[in-house]
Amino acid sequence: MTPTCFTPSRKYVSRSGVGDVVCSFGVTQGVEWKQSDEFSCSLTVYDDKTSLKSSYHFMYEKKRDRASILNDMIQEASHKFSKEYNIEDWGHIHLTSVETVPVIGRVCSEGIGRMNASSLLLEGSQELSSGQTIPLDVSSLEKFSLFPGQIIAGTGINRLGKKFVMTSLYEDIFPEYSPKPPDLVNCLDSLGVVIAAGPFATADTMSYEPLWDLMKYVKANMPHVVILVGPLVDTKNDLVEKGDLNETYDDIFKNLILEILKNIENLSTKVVLVPSTRDAHHNFVYPTPPYSVDHATKRLYLTSDPCLLNIEGVIFGITATDVLFHLGKEEISHPQQPDRLGRLCKHLLTQKNFYPLYPPSEELNIDFLHYEHHASLPVMPHILVVPSDLRYFIKDINGCCCINPERLTKHSSGGTFARIKINQIDSSLYKGSIKDYIQAQILKNLIHT
Repeated sequence: MTPTCFTPSRKYVSRSGVGDVVCSFGVTQGVEWKQSDEFSCSLTVYDDKTSLKSSYHFMYEKKRDRASILNDMIQEASHKFSKEYNIEDWGHIHLTSVETVPVIGRVCSEGIGRMNASSLLLEGSQELSSGQTIPLDVSSLEKFSLFPGQIIAGTGINRLGKKFVMTSLYEDIFPEYSPKPPDLVNCLDSLGVVIAAGPFATADTMSYEPLWDLMKYVKANMPHVVILVGPLVDTKNDLVEKGDLNETYDDIFKNLILEILKNIENLSTKVVLVPSTRDAHHNFVYPTPPYSVDHATKRLYLTSDPCLLNIEGVIFGITATDVLFHLGKEEISHPQQPDRLGRLCKHLLTQKNFYPLYPPSEELNIDFLHYEHHASLPVMPHILVVPSDLRYFIKDINGCCCINPERLTKHSSGGTFARIKINQIDSSLYKGSIKDYIQAQILKNLIHT
């Protein structure tokens, strides 16, 4: 699909380093990335009850409902910490005490602008601390990593009733792994997945060359699943921002879907489409409902942002929202610790939420009534996909393989995408993680084949 008014990006055409591997995970030497086309791959949502299947009315949220949901999140966390650390009674954050007491609450900032160590507040739940907030002193902690909205638990003392001095933090609790090991017999003992995140057209044109180059790679290598993470019609594209288009956003999207289906019509590959709040033709709300298409087909799988998918027993957690970038702008840590990107991924897993930042970024419009049901992480995913403008990576976080494939395009030049091969798991050795069976690479730009 190249309308006559769109000319190819010169910078994209003249890019260098096409096909270079810039990041690897596992033993990738000698790996055969090309899959056989004779397979049947099962793809479903992880939990049918909590998956978002259709669009909904938003901007009807009441402040009381939002407050109740935020309060419930603290209460739910308190039950998990109580069970993990055998805590019988939580302390009230505002009551004076001469001995250390266990407390739990949400980290807040009393100032405007970025949070710092001197502007910290701790907000308790209605049930445990009457919903009150108190200045939080973390100077006694050897190390900490905090952001607004984070739910923390620990012990401390409040001698005068004016400030809570935190003396220790409880270790964060990760979600439990899926007890059932993946079985890849249907995929001939290995599952091949390609992941790319939008934008799929360079910022100075709408000719979508990067997407069609990616589809050439898909045709040549026949992965079982291709995960395309939005935006597909990017609001930050120069032509969209200027309104310099001779087609509607919906028409551009429909033509893209037809072209994607045409590219996979002779393959057994399935395409997963994850929407984004940056999509000009779609609902600007988070959680984001699935795209709506006219041509329903078993080869095209439409899901929400965020989502948990079960692909042949492998649990994929996927979000299109740049939560790592939003968290990175607000997080404070002491002392300066290495592996900042890994730490940001760890926050998502331990907070058991795809978007734990509160208040959220101004770029995001959250509907908390749906956020409560559709943005949580009830299980530890085997693979967590978190596309971001931050640098690409593949990391092992407590047994979860976290991947940031970055963007398929960077303004007017080529970007990166990821390819993954998951080998058959020995069910007798399965303890939750499958990181030892994963081989993955991030490739620069795109491969012409």
